[in-house]
Amino acid sequence: MEYTPNFNLKKPAQGDVYNVDDFNDNIDIIDENLSAVSIVDNLTSVSAESALSANQGRILNELKAPVASPLLTGIPAAPTPPTGTNTSQIATTAYVMNTFSAISPPGDVTDFMAVPDNAQVTLTWGDPPDGTLPIVNWAGTLIVRKPDSYPIDENDGTLVVDSQIRNQYQSTGLIDGDLINGITYYYQSFPYSDTGAMNRNIANRVSATPKGIPTFTYTGTSILAESIHPTTGAERFYMSLLSSGTLTSDMDAEIDVFLVSGGGSGKRYYYSTDSGAYGGGGGAGAYTENYYGESIISESEIAVVIGSGGSAVTSGNGSSSAGGATVFGVHSRNGPTATTNNVPTGVSGGSGGGAAGRSFGVTQDSGGAGGTNGGSGNSTTNSAGGAGQGISTRPFLGDVAPFASMQFAGGGGGGGGNAFSGTYTAGGVGGSGGGGRGGRGQGTAGTAGTSGRNGTAGTANTGGGGGGSGGYYDTPATNTGSSGAGGSGIVIIRWGDWSE
Repeated sequence: MEYTPNFNLKKPAQGDVYNVDDFNDNIDIIDENLSAVSIVDNLTSVSAESALSANQGRILNELKAPVASPLLTGIPAAPTPPTGTNTSQIATTAYVMNTFSAISPPGDVTDFMAVPDNAQVTLTWGDPPDGTLPIVNWAGTLIVRKPDSYPIDENDGTLVVDSQIRNQYQSTGLIDGDLINGITYYYQSFPYSDTGAMNRNIANRVSATPKGIPTFTYTGTSILAESIHPTTGAERFYMSLLSSGTLTSDMDAEIDVFLVSGGGSGKRYYYSTDSGAYGGGGGAGAYTENYYGESIISESEIAVVIGSGGSAVTSGNGSSSAGGATVFGVHSRNGPTATTNNVPTGVSGGSGGGAAGRSFGVTQDSGGAGGTNGGSGNSTTNSAGGAGQGISTRPFLGDVAPFASMQFAGGGGGGGGNAFSGTYTAGGVGGSGGGGRGGRGQGTAGTAGTSGRNGTAGTANTGGGGGGSGGYYDTPATNTGSSGAGGSGIVIIRWGDWSE
């Protein structure tokens, strides 16, 4: 007969004789040991030792997680509660991300700008992109306006637009119209997500003050013209001031000012030899290289002086007359000065054309024609008189119509000479920009005449120089023609949207 090691139960072998008492003895031992086992819920209790063997109880106590602050390893999983759950159950990472996505607003708008105009403001901005961590889907941007201060939230002020197309107004802009000029309007953008989370960051703020179109009153002679911007459709204006006077505005305004002085007269010049006589050089012109930006205060008076052209010279030798200065408030453009040289030098504008000679038996060149874009014209034979402000040298408005076709301060053409034989040369043409043509020499070819021809005047309100006198070989002091007077100057002001 064998026995078990733990409870000493009888284990009869094949040849052993056993009876009911042996079986009952085993049952009694089992029953006795089972009564000592208790089922416990708390494995930290010492009673676990009585339910299990000492070794098994020790192993379970070492491996189980503590009830207080358990430290789990691996990737433990748990059910994800619905967003908005407010209980003591475990919050999974999915629940946390869903919750942050639901309450996180989009980012700020970009390049938020407000450009004022007459009774309106144009707003441009870029909408924020979607977020990834947490996931935030942009759904729209509210623009809210207030006339006295910035909105504190999306309900504080007038809703201008609820834009739900991304970057719809980034390029073309949103026009907020029917505003009152002179009042500052405060705008804030409020980007929001598809869950309704609203961005109320004060970085999304701009302001603008719409301004009306000023009305100018001028006591002198003027011409007012209106133009429409080819891209924006905005109104824009310019006014040409043709005579001296006083300018006022019915409101504060920002304008640009361009000045052209009076042009100098041409030279009356005579020089005679046995071969013939020379004519006089043309007059010069002057204008401002750039326009001036000027702030006009409402109802203030701005004195304007339009420079007169240099007077025609009817006697004397080698003389010209200076052009008068043009003045607008504190800005001025002096005219080209008189000079004893045969060809006057222009100030920004074109120089006068060279005088032409005529030799006996030899045909000399005619008086210098007006050159282009302010050529020098510093010769007494055939150098071209400088033109005035050509297209490539007009920074006032570049190629914006109608200024692209305007030219100012052209040099006058040089006077033509006269040969002893009675033939003559024609005076040079004036430079583009109002320069006068130079006078001719005596008569027609081969025919005696009475005197040299007079130079023509520069064109009024261009600042063009006068033409040089025509030469005459016989009694040149008396018979040389008169020089042409210079053209008067001009002031041009502009306001509105003149951007190219």
